[in-house]
Amino acid sequence: MNAGEIFKKIRKERNLTQKKVAEGVCSHQIVSDFEKKGQEISYLSFYGLIKNIGVSLDEFQYELNQYKLSEWERILEQATDLFFEKDINGLKTLLKNEIKKTKNLPYGHDLNCLMIKNLLSKINDETVMSEEEKNQIKDYLTAIEHWGYYELTLFNNTIDIFSPTVLILLVNEFYKKIEFYSEVFHNKNLTILISINIMGKLIEFKEFEEAKIIKGTIYKNIKENQILYKNLFLFACGYLDFSTNKKNEGIQKMKRAIFVFKIVESNNLALTYRNAFNEIVNEK
Repeated sequence: MNAGEIFKKIRKERNLTQKKVAEGVCSHQIVSDFEKKGQEISYLSFYGLIKNIGVSLDEFQYELNQYKLSEWERILEQATDLFFEKDINGLKTLLKNEIKKTKNLPYGHDLNCLMIKNLLSKINDETVMSEEEKNQIKDYLTAIEHWGYYELTLFNNTIDIFSPTVLILLVNEFYKKIEFYSEVFHNKNLTILISINIMGKLIEFKEFEEAKIIKGTIYKNIKENQILYKNLFLFACGYLDFSTNKKNEGIQKMKRAIFVFKIVESNNLALTYRNAFNEIVNEK
């Protein structure tokens, strides 16, 4: 079933008319054409329509994919897990498999290759991203008006390739739509993680005022039960303090974050942030 057919099925299950679900979103005819012909509609109209039938983007996507993660989502999650496990051979194998797919399925898989390669370059000195490859990712993200889960994850895993100017441009666009992104359950944790990584990158670029604005946004959106993200945020706050003449306070916050990772036996994260801490302190 295509998206229009899935939409019609859910609408009928809930005894809603086309006219009712179109209210405040688009014309009745657009809904009819979407259901019958699978005619394309704008992302915002689609979001409004599924909201009117009482389902989230995640629920709709999972039904469309027959309650399975899409292939892209599986690749993204697998690459992220391998990166945090510092599994160089695993990432190399994943990259090799994705390169094979580009021969028959070029769209999307080439971006997967670049994202995996970028993650690999962070933990393996033998892997280097070319400027052409970096530009391919930049061009894609700046050309897409509405980011979904794929674009958000791609951005999060490649934040380090952007110059301060391009990063701030993308950050401004990201925060214009953060409430929309956060309404999608699948993206809630991801938007917090992206924000924390953006904050760290802005500190590295010495864009401290921008970093403080991001800090305030994270503070308002992060939840009590998001323990991992609260600890990552604690480290980022320590990094900001240390970089803005509050060295002792910053050191204590970063050390506390590393200690928490050790206590919960997240040894790879503890090592990663211990190395980051040493680089931050020694750089000064």
